[in-house]
Amino acid sequence: MANVCVITGGGNGIGLETAKNISKEKILVLAGNEVETLENAVQILRAHGYTVFAKYCDVFNPNSVKELSAFASELGKVKQVIHTMELTAETENIEWILRYNILSVTYINRVFAKAMTAGGAIVNVGSYAAYDPAVNDIPHKVYAMLETDGENFWQKILKKVHSLKDESQQKDFAYALSKNFVLWYAKKCALDFGENGIRVVSVSPGLLEENTEETSAMSTRLGKASEVGYLLATVADERNGFLTGTDVLCDGGMTARKWDKK
Repeated sequence: MANVCVITGGGNGIGLETAKNISKEKILVLAGNEVETLENAVQILRAHGYTVFAKYCDVFNPNSVKELSAFASELGKVKQVIHTMELTAETENIEWILRYNILSVTYINRVFAKAMTAGGAIVNVGSYAAYDPAVNDIPHKVYAMLETDGENFWQKILKKVHSLKDESQQKDFAYALSKNFVLWYAKKCALDFGENGIRVVSVSPGLLEENTEETSAMSTRLGKASEVGYLLATVADERNGFLTGTDVLCDGGMTARKWDKK
């Protein structure tokens, strides 16, 4: 039976760059909600010798995620799931940033863990923003409430976000908080799924070249999607079987520089 790698957001950006670094022995499934973009990526990868399929998926819809998992499982044994889809701080609706980034990762991880066996790996994409001291002050017991008292969970984090007066600050904070949750949740899932031999790791990229507005504020160059894609594929690779329950920060030393100034 063939091994399958599923990449959400695989039609472009770091998702597509990740796909280019996956072994051609695997069947690739590129998932997302922009079908034309996915199909274009499929053509690019097939021209380079990959066996690859596109599958529509709304990662914010648990039923759609289940359909994606079933589709991938019909092709072979799901060995790698790399979840790159997200909403950025540029998204207009602040609450949507939080709900999308937080809930999509819970759906992806929980659904696919049921379809995977020992040796499988789930990689979630976080962000260097998750290391913001303001969001690191949020107790993990608040995050744990999502699965036990969801209403109270959302009330607490939305109250924290709206305590900021400036809307742009609220958006930045909401994004950072959602990604801080992703880092915590990856660790939690690593413990939950570890007894079944499934690894869970998060990768936190820094600013990439696409974020041109930030260039002037940087003392060093921006990152490249190809660099992050290579890292994601490497983290998911079976040869990294001892790597789980941690975050891999890939931000060109930005976080280290902030730490050094304290």
